[in-house]
Amino acid sequence: MKRILSLATLVLFLLVLITRPAHAYLDPASGSMILQVVVAAVAAVLITIKAFWHKIRGMFGSSPTEKTAESDDKS
Repeated sequence: MKRILSLATLVLFLLVLITRPAHAYLDPASGSMILQVVVAAVAAVLITIKAFWHKIRGMFGSSPTEKTAESDDKS
């Protein structure tokens, strides 16, 4: 496994060193589209976190139902 990882790293390094000019043109619409994709990705991540917030919070701490059950037991 370590040998495959080393070989892959070497190949990627060589691909970066052996580049040729692309002679490509990015117009303003392309930049605008890239910006829209980035903003949409960030929005999607934030909405996903919001949708699963209680589950995420439950993984790191006690849930509100456990706290109310504990306070009911003490009474």
